[in-house]
Amino acid sequence: EILKEARHLITNSYKEIWLLGQNVNNYSSPSDTSFNFAKLLDAVNGIKGDFWVRFTSPHPKDFTDGFVETMAKCGKVTPYLNLPVQAGDDKILRKMNRPYTARRYKLLVKKIRAAFKKNRDGLERNIALSTDIIVGFPTETKKQFQNTAELMEELKYDMAYISQYSRRPGTKAEKLKDDVPKKEKEKRWQILNDALRESASEKSKKFIGEASKVLVENQKNGFLIGKNRHYKTVHFQGPRNLIGKF
Repeated sequence: EILKEARHLITNSYKEIWLLGQNVNNYSSPSDTSFNFAKLLDAVNGIKGDFWVRFTSPHPKDFTDGFVETMAKCGKVTPYLNLPVQAGDDKILRKMNRPYTARRYKLLVKKIRAAFKKNRDGLERNIALSTDIIVGFPTETKKQFQNTAELMEELKYDMAYISQYSRRPGTKAEKLKDDVPKKEKEKRWQILNDALRESASEKSKKFIGEASKVLVENQKNGFLIGKNRHYKTVHFQGPRNLIGKF
């Protein structure tokens, strides 16, 4: 059904396929459990046509070596990945029910980056990495937050979606005391945003002077706006009839 829908979209001139799901890389076919997400990614990549493949949201715990290699080898899979970490401290990760350590997450990032460098050329060798982070999770100390800040500084993300903790009904964390003051959450949020601004700028500067394929999404204030394969927003002048095209 997924492949049928993808083929239909490509036949009708769509240029970007997103595979969506919670823990999307934990997917297996209901009719054939051996048909996992790596095989699905490879199958979508094999559809004829000029289009891109992206996916979200994967879980760090479900990355196998085989999946990492498949992702890097499939040329239509863009060199962009959102890999949520949520926190850089092991005790906070356990309280979040995240079954990995900060060290294991860092090793996974290293493995993914190495796979792209081995299998891709030019700018494609450098996969763009984004993440999700929560600051001020219940009981998070200044030292535990510092572990998150150090992880972010070390990994140098292209983008990060940084949130201040707030209660969500029905979650286990709802039972925990929200004991980090709002001003402290705002301070931690700002520290991470400052670090992100620096790393994102550093990453984007690598594109200066390089040709970049862009999927045009919109037009505003006389500029066409779109994303390149690394999921970076690009503004340039051109005719409106390019919207929806490369």
